[in-house]
Amino acid sequence: MNIYNLANSFPIWICCTFTVSIVFIQSFLYFKLAKKHSISMGANAHDCSKAFKVGVISAIGPGIACFIALLGLMTTIGGPLAWLRLSVIGAAPTELAAVSAATNSMGVPGAVLGDKLYSLNALSVTWWTLALNGCGWLVFCTLFADKLDIMREKVGKGDTIWLGVLSTSAMLGIFAYFSINSFVYKFSIKIPELLAVIGSALAMYTCIMLSKKYRFLKEYSLGVAIICGIAFGLGSSFL
Repeated sequence: MNIYNLANSFPIWICCTFTVSIVFIQSFLYFKLAKKHSISMGANAHDCSKAFKVGVISAIGPGIACFIALLGLMTTIGGPLAWLRLSVIGAAPTELAAVSAATNSMGVPGAVLGDKLYSLNALSVTWWTLALNGCGWLVFCTLFADKLDIMREKVGKGDTIWLGVLSTSAMLGIFAYFSINSFVYKFSIKIPELLAVIGSALAMYTCIMLSKKYRFLKEYSLGVAIICGIAFGLGSSFL
């Protein structure tokens, strides 16, 4: 069975289109509700139009980052599911991390559709990892969203700085683990992958520093980091 053709087959496109269409419907309904209740909130038509334009412009940066991540995901999970995941979830780093975890668990780190080692089982595990990752959020929010304030007070005891340090440290540990797995394989270091990690990290750090003065760069930082990582990786492979 051709895994590439299966992942990009017409039935898969139909299933994903049905789900993504729900996102479009929800967006339209939210827009109508916002427009309907804007008058009761004291906003005039000019303010609403200005807010809408600001929102559209602000969405360009994250949209570019998602588009770049989409290109990467398409090579691993196929076009339809990549489109679905980033339309419904939109958290590009989380989706990329989930795919990395799935392929690593199946012994095919960095595999893409068409690789001989990338079997139907590996594709299935990757799809299930993405689905379960999203389901976890939904179940947690449904059961515990109203209890998060209580948990926050008990863990942080009202100290917002400590909570920020705790959550940031957890995220750094998680993504450091995934980064190391991408360039360390069987006690050997893969140089192109290592340089890709270093290049993307430097690009992210530079964007964060510059965003203190040029705030718009904050929204583009992920996309810039991904592009720089790809450039470093490809450049080193030609050396």
